[in-house]
Amino acid sequence: MIRKPYIGEAEDVFKRLYQHQEKNFWTEALAFISKDENLNKAHIKYLEFSLHDEAVEANRYKVFNSNVPTKPAISEAEIAIMSEFSINLKLLVGALGFRIFEKLTKSLTSKQDKYFISAA
Repeated sequence: MIRKPYIGEAEDVFKRLYQHQEKNFWTEALAFISKDENLNKAHIKYLEFSLHDEAVEANRYKVFNSNVPTKPAISEAEIAIMSEFSINLKLLVGALGFRIFEKLTKSLTSKQDKYFISAA
């Protein structure tokens, strides 16, 4: 089965999953939450925007979002904090076997001419 990732945010993750349980476009879900509620709505919107952008750029899967997230206005300091959060999140996602943010690499056995030097 080909994975069709969707990257989104929700105020209530359990409620969102419950609403979508009957839909056939998904079989797996990864949810990330803040342990001490230190992420505000703008932070979460920024993470949604940047992770969606990185997944599309990686071009490993066709991202399933019907609407493209927009970049919210947050400070440079907040962007730095969210970038660190994003790095950790992508590390966990990759470790769980979801390589959505990793670009495909070219095969070493590509169809290029190969030249050899032989000593006489």
